[in-house]
Amino acid sequence: MLNIHYPDSDLQMIRHARYHHEHPAIRKRMTILALHSQGIVGEQLCQLAAAVSCNPFLKEYTGRLQ
Repeated sequence: MLNIHYPDSDLQMIRHARYHHEHPAIRKRMTILALHSQGIVGEQLCQLAAAVSCNPFLKEYTGRLQ
């Protein structure tokens, strides 16, 4: 799994959008990022986030950081 550093400003945005964004797909992406930032990885991450695959979302996030 990817090793990602989450800046504090991003974590605040992720935590808020996880529950308050109007679009369900964005809430799911933010849930994946929030769980991953807490050290949850692999199959457990996908199960908790109810997602088939989590890697595309994590790779998209890392691409935006660069």
